[in-house]
Amino acid sequence: MVSFRRVQTALMSIGLLVAPQPTLAGSDSLQIDCVPSDSTIARTPTEEMIKWISESAKAWNPKNSFSVGGAGALGRLFAHDGRLIHPSELAVSISRSPNFAGKKKKSITLGFTDSELGGKDSYVSQLSKLLGIRADGCMSEAYFMPNGAMLCGRNPIFMLEKTKELGRSMPAGYSLGNVGPVMLFCPKGGVTAINPQKMLTTSVAYGLFVDEREALVERASTDPTAAFRLYQYYWLSVRDPKLSWVWLEKAANLGLDVAKFNLAYELFERGGQEDKVKAEALSAQLVEKGFSAPDLRRTYIEKAE
Repeated sequence: MVSFRRVQTALMSIGLLVAPQPTLAGSDSLQIDCVPSDSTIARTPTEEMIKWISESAKAWNPKNSFSVGGAGALGRLFAHDGRLIHPSELAVSISRSPNFAGKKKKSITLGFTDSELGGKDSYVSQLSKLLGIRADGCMSEAYFMPNGAMLCGRNPIFMLEKTKELGRSMPAGYSLGNVGPVMLFCPKGGVTAINPQKMLTTSVAYGLFVDEREALVERASTDPTAAFRLYQYYWLSVRDPKLSWVWLEKAANLGLDVAKFNLAYELFERGGQEDKVKAEALSAQLVEKGFSAPDLRRTYIEKAE
């Protein structure tokens, strides 16, 4: 998960960045360096890529909007330790921020992937309803650039059309916004990808190359952190809920508290009676242990009552 610089006191506990929006160059396309998909820079460790995104996000400053950047996908937002953040938790943190007043109260901008996914049930919609103000986000990828730009891209384009083994290499372009113009950055031919130091998204940062994935799979039967990393890979990068669920359950069964919390969150979201019972049991365990996170039973059960 991206551990953005925490500049607002109210948001420090969940590891998010409140920062200000890019003023983009006047041209129709942005010139971005390209690198080979298997190059040293494309294989930069996830932790280092996360630092790059954090640095880029420091300069992101939408005018008259209270902005929050983080790692996310499929309608979920993650804290710096990999824990899921419910919209109600974020709403409380924002409302307590000393900067959430006056002009800053006009709107909220979320800089994380898939924050608008799900229509009326999207993360953005839930947050907007909870705070009673307008909120905006990204329907698909949220790209950060070192100059302070945050772009919402759609339909990433890869030069290697049929491969599923892109590791942490960036796509060669994307469709921007609702109009859908395709923006290509890399020359045709060859194995190329956007230089991640120039344009990066958390789905890329959490990617895994084949050798990395195989090593994690080998360890995951006994190592909960390896299983949890595979969960992050399949959720944030591959965007495959079924496969990510397998590794999340594995990490939770091996005793990792953050995995238990995320599993309880997903079980509550499923909404079935059996799922609810399991989620309550997991939540009770975490509260008894003193796990540093909200009690999800209050979010899901007390709200329903």
